[in-house]
Amino acid sequence: MEIKACLKKGTSGVTRYPWALAYADGARIEPSSVTYGDFPKPEYPYEAKMKAGDCVRGKTVFAVPAKDRPEQVLYTPEGLETPAEWTVPKA
Repeated sequence: MEIKACLKKGTSGVTRYPWALAYADGARIEPSSVTYGDFPKPEYPYEAKMKAGDCVRGKTVFAVPAKDRPEQVLYTPEGLETPAEWTVPKA
């Protein structure tokens, strides 16, 4: 999955770990906690500090079941009252 985050004001940190894939059966898959040379580049950072006007972009990998397709992409960082959700298009 390719992710791009931009910060409009203040300072903050970003990481790949608030991201998850949600499935119809309630399962959630978190991003891979390891990286390998053959993973898609550029990789989304494990951790990065940002200031107003900064953007970070990259790809993150999920170990997903071969036959199932996620229904949603979730962004659930601490401090965000309502998680952000995006519907995954049908294949």
